Amino acid sequence: MVEEIEQSDNEIRLLADRIVDLGVYVEEMFKNAISLLFTRNWSSVLTIFQSEPDILPVTLIGDALNLIKKWNLMTDRLRTVMALQQAATEFESILRIIGRVAERVDYLEDDIESYFIAIGPRGHQSFFRLVNSAYVQLRGCVVALSTRQPSIAARVIEQDSVLDQAYLEMQIAIKQALAADVSLSLPLASISVIIGDIEQLGNHVTRICQRVEAIAQGSLFTLFDFDPAMSAAM
Repeated sequence: MVEEIEQSDNEIRLLADRIVDLGVYVEEMFKNAISLLFTRNWSSVLTIFQSEPDILPVTLIGDALNLIKKWNLMTDRLRTVMALQQAATEFESILRIIGRVAERVDYLEDDIESYFIAIGPRGHQSFFRLVNSAYVQLRGCVVALSTRQPSIAARVIEQDSVLDQAYLEMQIAIKQALAADVSLSLPLASISVIIGDIEQLGNHVTRICQRVEAIAQGSLFTLFDFDPAMSAAM
């Protein structure tokens, strides 16, 4: 019995590590998509967007289900694996969002900064706050999964309100710019969709961290070793 518990714990730990690796991949993909808004240099990132992570989300989701069945997991171990499965599902959704952002860049004739004059200084600042908040959330989510610390997950959840506020301010700035110059309808509509996608990304990240926060205290999560350097990143 003890050996079975140790083996199941090792397999859960391995699953957690692989999902953290997926999170790191998602984080890099987000940075690449955002860089396209400013550089529009498709050649430098095209091969990255055509690549796939070493572990596909659907594979990790299946592995989580197999662990539950194989070991007949109960209580804390079951909740831990279900949280990891949800993380893989949310990361899969985030990757789809990132792909849509990258595709939407093609609708812009120029880099996004060329439209900031029309949007105005407040809209300009709101956009950078939006992007920064999304990245902080995504980075924090990966750290929370890696360290299994509910306090980090809580800070990521709190950051979502900053992202939401920046999103609302950006949408107001876009509406005002459209009222002043309807010829900007196409590019500003594309930017509106992009920031909407980024706001949705934050919602997916928040759901991951809500589950981590809910189960981490007193659960199997706290039994795993973690890298203190990851915790220091937040």
